[in-house]
Amino acid sequence: MTVLTLTKTADVFQLSTGQKVSKSNLFHLIKDSKDENSESWSGLENKIANTPQQGINWIGNFPNLGGVIVKSKAELYGSDAWQGEARNKYQYSLKASKGVVKLDEKANQCLINQPLHNYPVFLFSDAGDNWEFQGEFSVSDVGDAAVTLKRRAPLSKTLASIKPVTKERVIDLVEKAGFDISDWANYNGNASQNPNYCYEWSFSDPHKGVILNLWFPDFLEKDGKIVSERNFREDAKHLKKSQWRARAQKMDSAVRSAWENKRPVQVIILDGEMRAVEDEDPAKPSVRSLDDEFWHVAEYDVGSGRFQLIRGAAYNAVFADQFDQPPEGSDSPESKSVASRVYPRDPRIRNWVLDRAQGKCEFCGQKGFTTKAGKIYLETHHVIALCDGGPDVVTNVIALCPNDHRQAHFGEYKEQMKLELLSKISG
Repeated sequence: MTVLTLTKTADVFQLSTGQKVSKSNLFHLIKDSKDENSESWSGLENKIANTPQQGINWIGNFPNLGGVIVKSKAELYGSDAWQGEARNKYQYSLKASKGVVKLDEKANQCLINQPLHNYPVFLFSDAGDNWEFQGEFSVSDVGDAAVTLKRRAPLSKTLASIKPVTKERVIDLVEKAGFDISDWANYNGNASQNPNYCYEWSFSDPHKGVILNLWFPDFLEKDGKIVSERNFREDAKHLKKSQWRARAQKMDSAVRSAWENKRPVQVIILDGEMRAVEDEDPAKPSVRSLDDEFWHVAEYDVGSGRFQLIRGAAYNAVFADQFDQPPEGSDSPESKSVASRVYPRDPRIRNWVLDRAQGKCEFCGQKGFTTKAGKIYLETHHVIALCDGGPDVVTNVIALCPNDHRQAHFGEYKEQMKLELLSKISG
């Protein structure tokens, strides 16, 4: 099997059971992750603490760790061994000094406290010049001199692909989602630390949709889709602090708005130290990142606030527009030089608008025709053209039948039509 090379701390999170890395490579990753001038540096939250020679290393800072790396040499620690033929449990020795285990040592604390925070334990076993990755584990039992590591249920490739591995600033993720962050600067300090924004759980924009901060461990897989099922309105009744209750209520309002107005949802995915609704201590995410897919509110109960959020636009590949069609081509193409400006269109926006239209022209109500591929055809149109500074957002894009699309561009009353189109999609 090929021996892999780890460059960043995030690479550890991508390993599969049975893969190998050289001992030298892992040694240098642990060492260099602390060096800001090294290519392995990826921020304080991703530094790997403790010296590389030690058997236990931890990612990030106490108590809010991103994970723990443990290296096992069974010949040095006779009690280190698999428990049972299924190899789902492994007994791992705690750190000892001259035969004495001190439970308050950080190396031991990061294992003892793992059940409280649910960060992954990455187990490596000795394989000569290499370490062989045995998988992700949790601590299921703590003894006087050892812990029992229990293999975690493997994530599907789809769910694992969205698990955050780095901690990005909220302000950067909000900007990445396309939201205006200019008002963050109205603060006597670092804009990213503006308390009016940086602690919020949701953000809303009438044109862009909403952003929700959601916890990765809360995601489910149903029928091949990633789903979040929550009730922020109910949560607000049990939260201990007034500001938390206000944020939960704001989350509920954002979800309802997305549901009623068919707005896209973007999700900042969090992982780390979660908090039960009744807890008094705040949650502490160790990693966060913005999912690159839109989500949509599939269900929302107005009476209770319960909702179901599904990853991906509701668009289900039964609709098509002019950008989905294959080029006709030519047997004898001409060659000519042209100069033009191209405006990229976000396919997520097009798909969202096509789904909103449900196969009917949003101006005249006529159903689109069915293509040879079996898709219902409409054409997506930027009401305020991109070349005129129009935004590529769902409140500036409308699905039209081909006839109305031509009228929107070349009709005698196209300016009046533009006002009518904006009115139809602004609500």
